[in-house]
Amino acid sequence: MSFSIYFQKGDIEAEFEGVPYKFEFQYRDPWKWIVDLLSDPTLADDIHWYPVQKFLVKDGIEVRLFDEPYTGNKWWKIQDILPHVPGLPHCFSPIALWLDKGMVTKRVRKHPIVLRALFLDGKIRNASGNGGGVLIGYMVIPLDPGDPSDRKHTSKAVDWARFKREIMHKVFRIIFAPLLGPRPVTRLSMKASLSIDRPVDLSLNHQYKNLTKKGFSGPSSERGDVTHKQYQQTQMLT
Repeated sequence: MSFSIYFQKGDIEAEFEGVPYKFEFQYRDPWKWIVDLLSDPTLADDIHWYPVQKFLVKDGIEVRLFDEPYTGNKWWKIQDILPHVPGLPHCFSPIALWLDKGMVTKRVRKHPIVLRALFLDGKIRNASGNGGGVLIGYMVIPLDPGDPSDRKHTSKAVDWARFKREIMHKVFRIIFAPLLGPRPVTRLSMKASLSIDRPVDLSLNHQYKNLTKKGFSGPSSERGDVTHKQYQQTQMLT
């Protein structure tokens, strides 16, 4: 569980107007969290290893439904380009990153970094229980060494924005170093919760402000029947 993944200290350095600045921040290893989720037997029945197409069928008319990331076309397309190895199913396991300003106390402001597993239903990943989002770290917030009004509408305003962006990128490079490899998408084989060796493809969907989800308010069961079309590779599991 995520509370057993301890925080560790990270250090970065960046320069602004010729002056070097050093920063420290706390973070957790995201790979350990992902392995923890995918190998958790209590989540085995809730993990979506493959994409699904949902349809509302009424009077012979099919209407495609989109209510979770695994029901979207993107996941379907990505799964289709993964290696097809008999006996060794490959899975796409995306995660979402949420980052925004937050108040730890009335005087202490921090930017919490939260990860959520998109291979779990919203009712699980958006909750605080097992399988819910995890606080993976805190983004560094540099204190402005000068008066912001002095650089307004000048090139210095751009320099300050670039300085903050550089800090953000350096923090992310440290936090997500365990997921980085020779390819843009990390492929690692692991024992999943169903005791099957699965190479896991990780993709990070990052948004630096509030992560919003366009949900679908599906009609009630009285208006039609909902059918599912599973991805054809699920046959490899039987």
